[in-house]
Amino acid sequence: MSPSDPRFPPAYAPRAVVTDEDVVRLAIEGARSGDLGAGDLLWSLRTTHAQAAIVLEPEVPFSEAVQAVPLLMVSIADALGAIGPPNLAVTLRWPQTVLVNGADVGRVGLWVPPETGADDIPPRLVVDFSVAVDREEALNDPGLNPGTTVLFEEGCGDLDRSQILGAVARHFLARLDEWQEEGFALARRSFLACADGLGRDVEVPLHGRSLQGRMAGLDPSGGFQLDTNDARMVIHLSDVFRRSMQPLAPVS
Repeated sequence: MSPSDPRFPPAYAPRAVVTDEDVVRLAIEGARSGDLGAGDLLWSLRTTHAQAAIVLEPEVPFSEAVQAVPLLMVSIADALGAIGPPNLAVTLRWPQTVLVNGADVGRVGLWVPPETGADDIPPRLVVDFSVAVDREEALNDPGLNPGTTVLFEEGCGDLDRSQILGAVARHFLARLDEWQEEGFALARRSFLACADGLGRDVEVPLHGRSLQGRMAGLDPSGGFQLDTNDARMVIHLSDVFRRSMQPLAPVS
């Protein structure tokens, strides 16, 4: 039996998207054309994933607006912490991966117009997320996707797509309000509290190459602080997402 539709806060204008349509592509097309604006939320009717794309109209430069990505990641952690079982360990891997009990369960993505510079205020941007609730029937063998998981296999059998979508949307709205009033500091603290790899040696893939070092934390803007043998370097979110405007493929 299919779950009921999600319950979203009234600040959103939700639109359901049939399972064979790509919510991210439709949101990007709508944002680019101007048919979609602030608060429009496209969500997928797929039951194996909680997947949605949200259109924002920022009033700050892209270098700050890109903080919507870690805000959304923290919101997913907030949501799963609120509605999931008490022993569920949710961690966040910069720049866009959500893990449960050490395995990849979801991703966050962002799109802005390709010509957007770090100091430009984008007219619209799209943030999206996908959280794997259960495996596709054709991919039911966990061994086909090592390093990934789905919520059903992590003790979250009582959760469905609609519960997760509604919870993430509510927590994201609260985090956006907090960010607009108080800046990024509180979200940064929450991210670091569940950051995967903090204080350990990590490998950060970046534009076709791999950077190695120790994760020192996030800088005040959300950039990744990486300690190498030579010095501390900062990888800025705007550099990551300005070059890669499409999200990574959702977890299967």
